[in-house]
Amino acid sequence: MNKKLLSLLGVAVIALTTGCGNSNNNSSSVNNSTPISESSREITELPTEDGWFYYMDETGNEYEGQFVNGMYNGYGTMLYADSTMYEGTWVDNVREGHGKIYWNSGCIYVGEMHNDLMHGAGYMLYPMGDYYYGDFKDGQITGFGTKAFLRDSTGATQQKKYDIYTGEMKDGFLHGYGTMHYTFGGVFYGNYDMNIRTGYGTYVWEETDDPNIPWTMFKGNFANDWISGEGTLYFRDGTFKTGTFDGNALPLTSE
Repeated sequence: MNKKLLSLLGVAVIALTTGCGNSNNNSSSVNNSTPISESSREITELPTEDGWFYYMDETGNEYEGQFVNGMYNGYGTMLYADSTMYEGTWVDNVREGHGKIYWNSGCIYVGEMHNDLMHGAGYMLYPMGDYYYGDFKDGQITGFGTKAFLRDSTGATQQKKYDIYTGEMKDGFLHGYGTMHYTFGGVFYGNYDMNIRTGYGTYVWEETDDPNIPWTMFKGNFANDWISGEGTLYFRDGTFKTGTFDGNALPLTSE
């Protein structure tokens, strides 16, 4: 495949799989990146010599950086026609090694690149304050990592601001075994299926004196993201009850 086309496809794949493509969001991280040199804009032909040059291709993509053998090689910055920007290392016109990607939506990626895609260890910051760090594979969040969901920007601590998940991920979803710490104090340990708590798991309620929350912990089956099926329910008075439960109608006592 043409390496210039591969680079363009890489941008499209990353945007689709992370939800970080262009949007009407007015926040843009592009302005925080290293700008393409204004003084170099008169150069538009593909450099034939090795060195540091500016080049604009026929699609409007602007590159400034190192060239070797007429290709992007080494460190360089690419401002794509859709305003996505990449800063980092290249090998034969393909993003390879380590870099940063900035989207107009406000998303920022910092991490490893392979075959023009996010691949390896990386960090993704989302415009509304969510963030993820961990494994990426073929342009998608897949593997093991930590995803933080902003719930209260005024929270006094990181735990009070974010629901924080640590565990297995697949295609950007919580998928597999993981642990979720909620801002209100509850904790879930167990299995997820595409962001949904499913199968065997443990839910620990927050410390509270609220008489409407007499439980401390449930161990058992989850379906449709909540308690459903066989398990054991533990109460604050030290008692417990084993049976089949509907999470929307949990008993208030063990009797």
